[in-house]
Amino acid sequence: MCWNCLYQLLCHLDEDKNSLSFVLAENSDGTNLDNSEWELVREIIAILKPLDFAMGLVKHRFFTPISVVIPLYKVIVRQLKEDTSCMKAVKEAICSRLTELMDGCESQDELFLATFVDPRFRGAYFTADKRQGFLEKIEEMAFLPVLQPVQVMEPSFEDFSNPFIAFRKYEQPEPSNNSKLEAGTKALAELEDYLSQDPAFTMDPYEYWRNDVNSAKYPLIKKLALKYLSAPGISIDCQSVFSQLEYITTELRNNWEREDLEKVLFLHHNILIYGF
Repeated sequence: MCWNCLYQLLCHLDEDKNSLSFVLAENSDGTNLDNSEWELVREIIAILKPLDFAMGLVKHRFFTPISVVIPLYKVIVRQLKEDTSCMKAVKEAICSRLTELMDGCESQDELFLATFVDPRFRGAYFTADKRQGFLEKIEEMAFLPVLQPVQVMEPSFEDFSNPFIAFRKYEQPEPSNNSKLEAGTKALAELEDYLSQDPAFTMDPYEYWRNDVNSAKYPLIKKLALKYLSAPGISIDCQSVFSQLEYITTELRNNWEREDLEKVLFLHHNILIYGF
């Protein structure tokens, strides 16, 4: 049983403890829960409450892309470790399991970059080495090709009997040192200005990047935001998406190709992000 399901179950038990105690008392073997056991139930409820809150938060897919995964994990673990008032073994078991499940998450571009480009978190949950990784990704954005008008080139005649000329023909041009320096300087300036701003925990990340001022101020980071903030933090509502497919399909629903269903899911999760 998952933690939030256990939380809800125990909450219902605590709410209906009088009725439950009556039923247990009527049982032939006389089994019942004493006050200390009910107190234990309430202590477990208090421990599991942050986990249930986190699960409820990530279910709200319009405001919780995958950028919330790492911050939520770190907040929950820190809260469990700081509170040593009761049931230390239970808290340690939960922390251990969370750490095991999240092992290597900060090495995944999809997770740590999504967190950086979310204005609610920025670099608040990472060390300096991840900041360097973020900078490298911004520099990559600076080197992305920009579409230019097509220019008619005069035909050139080269001596391809020379093997060195023929070899160079198929070699990709490398950016000049000046362009590399310029891209690095631009990326660093953007990064430092972006991370110097305090995290805005109540801000909608999609509205932030739709803002023309922010888009013009951080054009390279916005490219990363468009890529990494498009994925929802949880797939728990996929069942409702599939249940709604009956309204847009006929008896041929079962014959849909996987690619078509993936397109429908993508549009369902992202169409509002792009303002349609």
